[in-house]
Amino acid sequence: MSRRLLLTAALSVAIAACRSDAPSDALPAPRLTMISTPAPEGSMHPGATVTPTGHLLLSWQVMAPDSGVSLHFAERMGADWAPARLVPTGAEMLINSADVPSVAVLDNGVMAASWRGRHGGKGYDVYYASSVDAGERWSMPRMAHGDGTEMEHGFVSWITLGREPAMVWVDGRNNADADSSLHATQLAMATIDSAGALSEASFLDTKICDCCHTSSAVAAGSTVIAYRDRKDGEVRDISVARWTDGGWRLPVVVHDDNWVINGCPVNGPSIAAQGTSVAVAWFTAADQQPRVRVAFSDDTATTFAKPIEVHEGIPGGKVGLVLLPSGDALVSWIELKDAASLLRVRRITRGGARSPMLEVATLGEGKRAGGMPKFVLAGAEALLTWTDPTTRRVAAARIE
Repeated sequence: MSRRLLLTAALSVAIAACRSDAPSDALPAPRLTMISTPAPEGSMHPGATVTPTGHLLLSWQVMAPDSGVSLHFAERMGADWAPARLVPTGAEMLINSADVPSVAVLDNGVMAASWRGRHGGKGYDVYYASSVDAGERWSMPRMAHGDGTEMEHGFVSWITLGREPAMVWVDGRNNADADSSLHATQLAMATIDSAGALSEASFLDTKICDCCHTSSAVAAGSTVIAYRDRKDGEVRDISVARWTDGGWRLPVVVHDDNWVINGCPVNGPSIAAQGTSVAVAWFTAADQQPRVRVAFSDDTATTFAKPIEVHEGIPGGKVGLVLLPSGDALVSWIELKDAASLLRVRRITRGGARSPMLEVATLGEGKRAGGMPKFVLAGAEALLTWTDPTTRRVAAARIE
């Protein structure tokens, strides 16, 4: 009898170890340490980027009593923050919880800020400004694109092509064409020179989802961009475009979820890299089943392994991702429970083991609550930031 019980127990352990959805006892739950930010009460919609020196660059919006909106940023150096500064955006900046502004330090030393604005009666535009003295003085705000259409443009990622910085955005100019058969949103790109001027736009994909954010990373010298694609039949899965050896390769689909949706879910992916290792996290609701997934690549995003399920309950998406030097991923996402939006984090190994979930914060009621949390790896720290509805300000935490 004891031998039979021993064999049964051994078989149970083996089955559990093979299940990709089984939390691993070897993986402790991530731990949370709140960190202070210079963002004041009334701040919202954080952006988070990492400088070439590995520092966190945090940005946020503030709505003044007169309904004017301003953009601010501060750099975290060690445990301290440099004084917060203002980006002079003019009157064009709009508030949108899904498409938040960002401030970045580019590899050529230029500091660049981008935000959503409007110049006509409808549609949205990408505006940007640049600074060559670490944000002391800024150029006049400029529109990133010159098409003149009152269509949607936004969801910027700053990237580097070799030594040449560039901006990538979601571009809807073709939707203004009178021929409806040509209507398609594109993935656009323009390079930025040392004086802050953008080149003419080129297009990396001529048919993508209309209003899902983009995400970028650098993997072993290659720049990779993740975005929600749009294939025939309204299939809207995640693709990755890869720049290497001086040119763009054809985009690859991370996984064929085959999510058919006749509209944009406003729920983009997140990509991260360490050397040739790449991970992509995303939301899908294929077959009416909401899921948050992560997939790993060992060949600089040329191919991806089978996806691993991240969530446990009813996910709302809004994913964040950092890839640790160990090769494990930390994934953040929104989980819906009892009408509340919960911000959660979990560690995932490449073999599919999952840690217990860490509940970071309650962001409010409804799937749109809390805006778009941001997750970055700054130096050796995984830093997560979001809008806290209780304190009514931008919050941040170190995830260990």
